Amino acid sequence: MLDLPTFRPSRKWWPAALFDESMPPGRVRAEDWLSPTLSGVTMIRNEDDPEGGVVATLEPCEVVEFVWHEERGSVEITLMPDGTWLLDDPRDDRTVDMFRPAALPAEPVDLPPSARIAASNWFAWDEDYETCMDTMDEFAKALADMSAPVAADGVRITVDMGYWSQGVKFRVSADGKTLEALNG
Repeated sequence: MLDLPTFRPSRKWWPAALFDESMPPGRVRAEDWLSPTLSGVTMIRNEDDPEGGVVATLEPCEVVEFVWHEERGSVEITLMPDGTWLLDDPRDDRTVDMFRPAALPAEPVDLPPSARIAASNWFAWDEDYETCMDTMDEFAKALADMSAPVAADGVRITVDMGYWSQGVKFRVSADGKTLEALNG
């Protein structure tokens, strides 16, 4: 997996049990989900509503999985009638942005669109998040198949991108207040 420091500020965590179409807002750290009762149990409620139904519980000493998501920005593509696509920004992932001073290494690096596409595994049309796919090719094909006839010269659209992690295992502490990362 490509771990790009540029995207780390956007990383948000969710318990894997919540991974669904409708999820409460993510948290900056997996541990931020913990809100244990006196017995150390954390109850995660639907839509973060204190009165909502319990959708997951995190028990003391239990091994739990979390997933994280990082935004990868958006790109403009031309969607063709056959489901192929053309990137509207011709820079490739080896292009250096000459307008960014190299003397400022602490500044985030703007990656060209092709590098952001390669670093993503979630693609959605910025006007309709119901259609999302794991690759840009799958996304473009599905959108072309579902859309009204696409003009012969294509249609320009904005595609939002992100990266979803595989499950990351943690052990809940005996008091339910902290998480210990587990290897493997």
